[in-house]
Amino acid sequence: MKKNNKTTYKYSIKPKPQLFNMLIGLLLLSFIISFVPNKSTYNLYSNLTTVPIDDDNEALEITDASAQLGKEKGKKNILFIGSDEGTVDTHGRSDSMILITIDRDNKKIKATSFMRDMLVTIPDFGEHNLNHAYAYGGAELLVKTFNYNFGLDIKDYVKVDFKTFIKIIDKLGGIDIDIQSNEVQVTNTYIRSINKFNKSSSSELSGAGLQTLNGVQALAYSRNRFVGSDYGRTNRQRKVLQAITTKFSHIDYVEIVKFLVDVLPEVTTTLNIAEISDLTAWAVINRVNTLQGTYLPKLEESQHIKTDEYHIVVNKEAFKKEVQNYIFYDR
Repeated sequence: MKKNNKTTYKYSIKPKPQLFNMLIGLLLLSFIISFVPNKSTYNLYSNLTTVPIDDDNEALEITDASAQLGKEKGKKNILFIGSDEGTVDTHGRSDSMILITIDRDNKKIKATSFMRDMLVTIPDFGEHNLNHAYAYGGAELLVKTFNYNFGLDIKDYVKVDFKTFIKIIDKLGGIDIDIQSNEVQVTNTYIRSINKFNKSSSSELSGAGLQTLNGVQALAYSRNRFVGSDYGRTNRQRKVLQAITTKFSHIDYVEIVKFLVDVLPEVTTTLNIAEISDLTAWAVINRVNTLQGTYLPKLEESQHIKTDEYHIVVNKEAFKKEVQNYIFYDR
């Protein structure tokens, strides 16, 4: 089992504003703690919910070929999971799945969204939509499912549920999003549903245009799958995550520390402090300030089938090669 190393590492590096613009969503919360002085770093990290994961390749469905690819290409893959625990859904599926790829050789970070309705093979459970894996076996089974179907080498994840998501947005004072006219009605429907489930009283959107969304409104906006289907939703999720990172770039150091103390207890990750510090130092030293975002599979490369539920169907072997080519080879 993977053990959590709580040794504190201190780097004589001053954080730069551009760092905040390239780290995505809640992964930023894990990375940023290494900027805090030693004692504070330990106190912050002790609030983070760290969990072990069986890092044996076979146990995580990582083939020798995939493990070798990751090692040769200098890539570190981390799965970001936004689960729908604590919202209108009671089954706890992974509503958002974004693969964060740390590319040390090319000094960049990729954020790749995977369609939750893609039909895959879930180890020990058979053929189901991708987001069912989290409901059946939690984050570790979802990691195994990614590795098994897409030929990846994932051993780490960062997870938040949507009550935490709402809290993050509200603690930031809201985020600025340009709402399109065809998004207003559906977003308001989601707002009413979330209000009912969470016993909250968020106001609805009054119309389209650039506006500051609170936590409930931002969650409702990012969950909208009826305008542009799941492809439109993943695009909205990336817009929200970008808005979060942009908001961070305007927060001073003291406020960041206060924010982290309040939010970190609700973030779950397999990353330990040594790994977090190492990744942060790499990003700052190399001035990595770009984020390459996309989604897979592409609309034109898949079939959309509705039986008892909605499925996105791909040629599995061809898609596995496509994922590996993009993640490992930048093709």
